[in-house]
Amino acid sequence: MNEECVNYFDAIPIAHEIYQRVIQVERVEDLSPEDRRNYERDLKFVRDYRNTIQYAEIKAHEQGIQQEKANMIRSMFANGLEPDVIANIAGMTVPEVIRILESNDNL
Repeated sequence: MNEECVNYFDAIPIAHEIYQRVIQVERVEDLSPEDRRNYERDLKFVRDYRNTIQYAEIKAHEQGIQQEKANMIRSMFANGLEPDVIANIAGMTVPEVIRILESNDNL
């Protein structure tokens, strides 16, 4: 676990509480069977939560890139470039460019 994780878990009190319990365990093998099950459950929660947050960050970043690309395509078209030229510059097909130009959606 690292400092970045602490920031993730501070946002939600129960996540922070579980994270604190997990990092306080020094030797898993010294835990009683019940405490070990609880530890493993908490550790799974921490890992799942961290992975969910990281996945959401990646998706948000990708969506931002797609939005920027759509805005650039609309801007190039508004400045007089033809869809085939825009497609060549953007590394897309002409139908993809036209779909973006005809919609208000992102890519």
